[in-house]
Amino acid sequence: MRRERLFLEDIIAASEALVAFTQGQTLASFEANLMLRSAVVNQLTIIGEAVAHLPVELRERHPTIPWADIKAFRPRGTPKTGH
Repeated sequence: MRRERLFLEDIIAASEALVAFTQGQTLASFEANLMLRSAVVNQLTIIGEAVAHLPVELRERHPTIPWADIKAFRPRGTPKTGH
């Protein structure tokens, strides 16, 4: 139960960071800001990882949440740099 709570707290903290980071941004300003985009991707990754560690029982108790879609925020290996 304690681990579950910690993962849920990570999800909440990352969600709050996403709101703070993107508040007042337009799509154009977001797209033009590499640092902001990187920060957003990092927070989405944190959320995806935390969801992946939540117990199946918890996810089953909340079937309206798209858990698989949220877990998909996690990176799938080392990104290619083009070098």
